[in-house]
Amino acid sequence: MVHKFKIRVRYSETDQMGRVYHGAYASYLEVARVEMLRSLGWSYREMESQGLILPVRDLKVQFLKPVIYDQEIELRTTAKVKSPFRLAFEYDILVENKIVTQAQVELVGVNRGSQSISRLPDQLILDLGGIEND
Repeated sequence: MVHKFKIRVRYSETDQMGRVYHGAYASYLEVARVEMLRSLGWSYREMESQGLILPVRDLKVQFLKPVIYDQEIELRTTAKVKSPFRLAFEYDILVENKIVTQAQVELVGVNRGSQSISRLPDQLILDLGGIEND
């Protein structure tokens, strides 16, 4: 499944060179990830209220072409369950149907109270296609 989400670059997300500041990409990725999970019926708010948090374990971004103020970007997100405890999201960011940025984010399930590694909900694993075999 590829989830698609669009957003227009805001002035506050750009740097002195008129390009999207590299730190803004983490926010774009988070919004796309949250919206993908929401489209599958999973709310971060509900997961957190049930004691599961999903901190970022790893983040990689490859900048292929600059993105500038007021451009509309499309984030295409796919997700893989790497283990009963880890999720990986892959992103293509496009401007006018051309890939300008690629990224990967890995999250790990953590029990909010104990701060220890926690198994992901079985239904979430199923909704994301099961555990990927490497």
